Amino acid sequence: MPRISESSIGRHVAKMQAALYEASVALFVERGIDDTSLGDVAEAIGLARNSLYRYVPDKDALVVQWIIAEMSPVLAHSEEILNSDLAPAVRIRTWFLDQLEAVADPSHARAVRIVNSATSLKPATRELIGQAHRSVVVALSSAIASLKPRPTDEVEQLTALVVALVNGAFKLVSEGSEATAVAERTWPAVISLLDL
Repeated sequence: MPRISESSIGRHVAKMQAALYEASVALFVERGIDDTSLGDVAEAIGLARNSLYRYVPDKDALVVQWIIAEMSPVLAHSEEILNSDLAPAVRIRTWFLDQLEAVADPSHARAVRIVNSATSLKPATRELIGQAHRSVVVALSSAIASLKPRPTDEVEQLTALVVALVNGAFKLVSEGSEATAVAERTWPAVISLLDL
């Protein structure tokens, strides 16, 4: 029976889950996801590996928790911008600049790089991460649709193209280009695409 280090079992479980999360993130950053085992995570906090499964089902659960924690503020801010009362063109420009600022953040870029290099993630884990990204795309699509009447398939295509431009800009920023310069070069393409 594991030693309970808190006043209640619930608090103990929460404390252990938080410690496992923090240790896993540190190890993912240091070694990468593929080179970090659950045994490594358990050892980092002084927990027997067989006790680990009381607190977390598998390594992928820790990865999802990390990525959601990294993405949540960005996603919330994106949805706030895109669902605001600003004029549609202003919402899209503000969102676009915010996305580039987010990808320029070193911790976000590091998390993306680490997850993209991982080959051991389950398809379901990648799908959960993808769903989080797609929630922003829905809000962007709505903002694009509000610019002027367009057929649904055109809105979907324009949304995909804007997202592709953001992804391309992210790649440039992650390779060392300055975010403001990338934004200045990329925004005119968005203006042209959306006929702003």
